[in-house]
Amino acid sequence: MADIPVHRKAGMAWWPWLLLAALVLGALVWLLVAWLNNGDRAPATTQPGAVPANATPATVAPSAILANPRSFYDRPVTTSGEVTDIVSLRALAVAGDLLIVSRQDLRDAQGRPLTTSVYGRDPVRVTGTVREFKLAEIEREIGADLEDDKFTRWLGKPVVVAGSVAAPPAR
Repeated sequence: MADIPVHRKAGMAWWPWLLLAALVLGALVWLLVAWLNNGDRAPATTQPGAVPANATPATVAPSAILANPRSFYDRPVTTSGEVTDIVSLRALAVAGDLLIVSRQDLRDAQGRPLTTSVYGRDPVRVTGTVREFKLAEIEREIGADLEDDKFTRWLGKPVVVAGSVAAPPAR
């Protein structure tokens, strides 16, 4: 048999370098596209807990809000229930213990302030945002000074800051 000399080729294989260059180039393109598109996106919220203006309120029973309030905090809801307590001109309770506060005085269809004689146990439909009741924060949000002693039982509990309260006409 004849001896055929086999010589190993000098130098390294070129394909691993080509693969590495393609990966680096791909990563650079991805980063560039992400950086250029970043300015097109609006922030999800303008402030912590803000709800988009076009958010559709979920229809929720007061008992669901009371049972698991954290899942509803900072979310728009529509709820309805019987008035169980009129706390002040801007606040009432429905379904036992869900506090509703309003930026304006609560009035009936004729424009008269609500009173327990008119609205005791009558149903109301409320659309607003659920918050944890912290007196100072809620007072700031509704622009009113609430009587502290009337609201102590709701501290730390859920409250609906009402955008609208629909009540039946006065009897």
